[in-house]
Amino acid sequence: MNLNVEPLNLNVAPFSLEVAPFSLEVAPWSLNVAPFNLEVAPLSLKVEPLSLEVAALSLNVAALNLKF
Repeated sequence: MNLNVEPLNLNVAPFSLEVAPFSLEVAPWSLNVAPFNLEVAPLSLKVEPLSLEVAALSLNVAALNLKF
Protein backbone atom coordinates (compact mmCIF):
# COMPACT_ATOMS: atom_id res chain seq x y z
CA MET A 1 0.00 0.00 0.00
CA ASN A 2 1.35 3.40 -0.93
CA LEU A 3 0.31 6.62 0.75
CA ASN A 4 1.62 9.84 -0.72
CA VAL A 5 0.66 13.08 0.95
CA GLU A 6 1.32 16.38 -0.75
CA PRO A 7 2.52 19.35 1.30
CA LEU A 8 -0.24 20.46 3.63
CA ASN A 9 -0.61 23.99 4.97
CA LEU A 10 -1.80 24.70 8.49
CA ASN A 11 -1.36 28.06 10.16
CA VAL A 12 -2.11 28.53 13.82
CA ALA A 13 -2.06 32.10 15.15
CA PRO A 14 1.00 32.21 17.42
CA PHE A 15 3.05 29.48 15.78
CA SER A 16 3.73 27.74 12.49
CA LEU A 17 4.90 24.18 11.92
CA GLU A 18 6.56 23.38 8.61
CA VAL A 19 7.66 19.92 7.57
CA ALA A 20 8.44 18.48 4.16
CA PRO A 21 6.00 16.17 2.35
CA PHE A 22 6.05 12.54 3.36
CA SER A 23 5.29 9.20 1.79
CA LEU A 24 4.20 6.08 3.62
CA GLU A 25 4.91 2.77 1.93
CA VAL A 26 3.50 -0.45 3.36
CA ALA A 27 4.06 -3.82 1.73
CA PRO A 28 1.30 -6.40 1.99
CA TRP A 29 1.21 -7.38 5.65
CA SER A 30 -0.79 -9.45 8.08
CA LEU A 31 -1.94 -8.24 11.47
CA ASN A 32 -2.45 -10.87 14.15
CA VAL A 33 -3.91 -9.45 17.33
CA ALA A 34 -3.78 -11.37 20.54
CA PRO A 35 -4.28 -9.30 23.68
CA PHE A 36 -2.03 -6.36 22.91
CA ASN A 37 -0.77 -3.09 24.33
CA LEU A 38 -1.06 0.23 22.56
CA GLU A 39 0.97 3.02 24.12
CA VAL A 40 0.41 6.55 22.90
CA ALA A 41 2.24 9.43 24.53
CA PRO A 42 2.13 12.91 22.99
CA LEU A 43 3.32 12.51 19.39
CA SER A 44 4.43 8.96 20.19
CA LEU A 45 3.15 5.74 18.65
CA LYS A 46 4.77 2.45 19.57
CA VAL A 47 3.87 -0.64 17.54
CA GLU A 48 6.29 -3.52 17.91
CA PRO A 49 5.51 -5.81 14.95
CA LEU A 50 4.93 -2.92 12.57
CA SER A 51 7.60 -0.89 10.81
CA LEU A 52 6.94 2.61 9.51
CA GLU A 53 9.33 4.61 7.39
CA VAL A 54 8.52 8.29 7.10
CA ALA A 55 10.76 10.28 4.82
CA ALA A 56 9.57 13.69 5.97
CA LEU A 57 6.33 14.67 7.62
CA SER A 58 4.87 17.94 6.47
CA LEU A 59 2.37 20.17 8.21
CA ASN A 60 1.91 23.82 7.38
CA VAL A 61 -0.77 25.55 9.37
CA ALA A 62 -2.63 28.14 7.32
CA ALA A 63 -5.13 29.74 9.69
CA LEU A 64 -7.09 28.01 12.38
CA ASN A 65 -9.63 29.90 14.45
CA LEU A 66 -11.31 28.13 17.34
CA LYS A 67 -14.03 29.72 19.45
CA PHE A 68 -15.65 27.98 22.37
